[in-house]
Amino acid sequence: MKNLIAILFLLPFHSAFASYFATHCTNAYQSISYESGQIKNELSFKYYDGEEKTAKVSLFKLDMIFSDKVILKEEKIHQCGFFQLTTVYAGKVTFTPKSDYPDVLDMLGNDKKISTEVICQYVINSRAPCPE
Repeated sequence: MKNLIAILFLLPFHSAFASYFATHCTNAYQSISYESGQIKNELSFKYYDGEEKTAKVSLFKLDMIFSDKVILKEEKIHQCGFFQLTTVYAGKVTFTPKSDYPDVLDMLGNDKKISTEVICQYVINSRAPCPE
């Protein structure tokens, strides 16, 4: 019975330290942004079709090329039981439809390509062993 109580007591704390990772990027005009990670994998962008509209497309339907990456800031936190890495970087990103989804960017006309410079924040955290 004591073991059962101990297990039930520790379960909420065990799940509170689950690992997490995510990347959030946007261009200077905030007209193009994307998120990737455990929770969301989506490109959001504004386009004009008589009026301004916003489209959201799953990153799984797009090929993405990231180039000219420059790291602006990197911060690591490593404490007993916890690790976090935060990286802020900039670069050029280009999205094109994957061959299985050729129509996914049709609203852009014949070009069917999005290319812009972005600034990104990548965050990962997880449980970690205690440093020696």
